[in-house]
Amino acid sequence: MGGVSQMDSWFYGGITLMGVAVLLAVVSIVIFKIKKKKIAARLKDKYGEYI
Repeated sequence: MGGVSQMDSWFYGGITLMGVAVLLAVVSIVIFKIKKKKIAARLKDKYGEYI
């Protein structure tokens, strides 16, 4: 025997997917913070000043 059970496989697979989701969220936040000023300027030009 010595293999990984199906329940362990689901458990560690879920943890891996959650880790990937957190990593992608961090990357998205970093990219947004870098491009924030350009996006804000573009929206201001297109829609005017916001409240």
